[in-house]
Amino acid sequence: MKFVTIFILGLCLSHNGLHAQKETNVPTAQISSRKTIEYPSASAGIMKSQNSWWILGDDASKLLSIDPEVGFRYIDIPYQRPIIKEDKNKGNDARTIKKAKLDWECFASYRDSINEHIWAFGSGSKVNKRDSGIYWLNDEVHKISLHKFYEHLRMSLYLNEKSWNIEGAACTEKTLFLLNRNPSLLIAIPLEEWMRFLQIGELPKTVEYTTITLPHINRFRAGLSGAAYDKNRQSLFFTASVEVTNDPIKDGEILGSFIGEIKLTDLAKFNWIARLNDHTGDPIITKLESICIPPQKDHSDSMLFHCTADNDDGRSDIMRIKIAPLE
Repeated sequence: MKFVTIFILGLCLSHNGLHAQKETNVPTAQISSRKTIEYPSASAGIMKSQNSWWILGDDASKLLSIDPEVGFRYIDIPYQRPIIKEDKNKGNDARTIKKAKLDWECFASYRDSINEHIWAFGSGSKVNKRDSGIYWLNDEVHKISLHKFYEHLRMSLYLNEKSWNIEGAACTEKTLFLLNRNPSLLIAIPLEEWMRFLQIGELPKTVEYTTITLPHINRFRAGLSGAAYDKNRQSLFFTASVEVTNDPIKDGEILGSFIGEIKLTDLAKFNWIARLNDHTGDPIITKLESICIPPQKDHSDSMLFHCTADNDDGRSDIMRIKIAPLE
């Protein structure tokens, strides 16, 4: 596998190619539980400390926290946007108007020896409108602008504005990964350089990217939609969904979704990728948007994930998905 490093104006830009592999022992991805909730456009999900499941909709006016003891709780976010008329009386699950939405698409988190860092990322699909972020540092919450950061990455990767649409994120002990939908790219920035950007606005000098070739359904190729880091397996688990659209931003008819795993020791290939099925084993029509890893109850050859799906109708699905067997 060829690995190319290019130096451009002091920027270290690296590229590798990732392609779907034909595997003989592909795990199954099946929904073990599913619930439709009156919360809009659930695009981002992450497991916070104390096992709270944080969910953020791309046009939601508040963050949803699902706690095993407290239940559903709505949390204010530091952006106020106008709410669409028909949802003004809904309160906690109200939607912001489309032209003003900040398009929250993903979370990433990192815990050092003292602090818990959580970031929410806008998609960046519209310059100066969807390139904002939120930074939770323990109990403090801050607005952040991703405009210069996204512009720098986009120009480094020679992508035009229409091709930039960040849908997933994950953070390891050393690297922040951002997932672009279409073209499907796994973008890696050293964690220390991401932290320097947050602290002093210094743009990253090192960017590595992997081009991902995903499966298709009815000739429409899947696009990346979510990611989670598993420290134990040293892997990135990811979701990808298929819609009838050739536009990387616009929605279309939903055809289905996939879940897969990429080992950090070999970003040049999938460990496996599987289409999402229902409990009978039949493919299910849903648009997975996020994936996160709750505490596992046992050490069997399977794993349980928390996932969200955007129904494109002002409601969302929250799911538990079982992957088995896993080596």
